[in-house]
Amino acid sequence: MNLLNTILLLLLLKISFMNIKLASSSNCILVSFIASLFIAISAQITIPWFPVPFTLQTAAIFFIACTLPLKMALMSITMYLVEGMLGLPVFSNFYYGIGTILGVKGGYILAFLPATFIACKLNKINSSFLSKIFSGFVFSFIILTIGTIWLGQFIGVKAAFQVGFLPFVFSDIIKIISVSVITNKLNKCKN
Repeated sequence: MNLLNTILLLLLLKISFMNIKLASSSNCILVSFIASLFIAISAQITIPWFPVPFTLQTAAIFFIACTLPLKMALMSITMYLVEGMLGLPVFSNFYYGIGTILGVKGGYILAFLPATFIACKLNKINSSFLSKIFSGFVFSFIILTIGTIWLGQFIGVKAAFQVGFLPFVFSDIIKIISVSVITNKLNKCKN
């Protein structure tokens, strides 16, 4: 799946989210489940890198943080984590289980919850394009920092910073700008 297909999928998901009345709890659960599947699919779009691959997973999660209310966004991430811990192959490269969470990738995966919480809060304060960019940088910094600290327990902090933080900065900037542009355009279409 190339970047254009992924962007089209993001647009379709946003349109779907806009058309569902979010009042009922069953709709919240349904939308959150669909969003968790979206994360799982995006986690499989990878560029191999050791020890943590490049994926579109964080772009999907940031998209969710920009488009869904806080409760639903956190429910989506929680569902995704539970799916993986229960043995569904939803993590990057079809990994699954507690071993993945406790392994080298675990810090990045666990950081999805606090990063989403902060990004949602920041987007609620101000949803302008520049605010989304800022919230995206905070979102990315939280994930990379927690993930790198966790990874450092396995390979040392210096090595973790060199292979688990620095290589992801440029790709995260591209993902943040892309998601911010898409969600900004979608919000303008919505209004």
